[in-house]
Amino acid sequence: MESPNFCRVGYSLTDIMVSDEGIKRAENRLESAKAKFDTAGSKYGGDANQHPGSVLTHSQRCIELCAKAIFLLMEVEPPAKHVIELDSQPSRNVLNAVFTEFGEYHAGKTARLIFLCELYGSAYPISEYGFDVTKGAMEADEFLDRMEGDQAYNHADVAIDLAEDIINKAQFDPV
Repeated sequence: MESPNFCRVGYSLTDIMVSDEGIKRAENRLESAKAKFDTAGSKYGGDANQHPGSVLTHSQRCIELCAKAIFLLMEVEPPAKHVIELDSQPSRNVLNAVFTEFGEYHAGKTARLIFLCELYGSAYPISEYGFDVTKGAMEADEFLDRMEGDQAYNHADVAIDLAEDIINKAQFDPV
């Protein structure tokens, strides 16, 4: 199977091999993601309609940490930003590494995970800090409703499943 054109620069595809250290770093990042997911879930205690911004913020962080876990697994330096763009060079590098190591199916899962990270990463600053309006700041909980929080929370759950599947593939079923 030929590798898709992810425009890998400065990285030899013949050198890709997941290390025990990469697996450990990925698992640690995934545990941090699960903690953010649990925090997002705790915001549903009581009246969930009161905290959709907090749910979105913690869900976004979960998604971001899941994506970064795969970067660490494949020993590609993850971007330091909350938004990881699917079309960025680091994303292309990790997608190519996953494709080479595990095949198209897992590269597709990785692409979906990075897409979710890009989607919710752009919402992070507003969900976390709100925004300034002419008469003061407006918090995200004032204009988001439960639906936005629910969608982010559900996508965070998907992100955990995607990351776990890829890490488990590396750990228990290497190519």
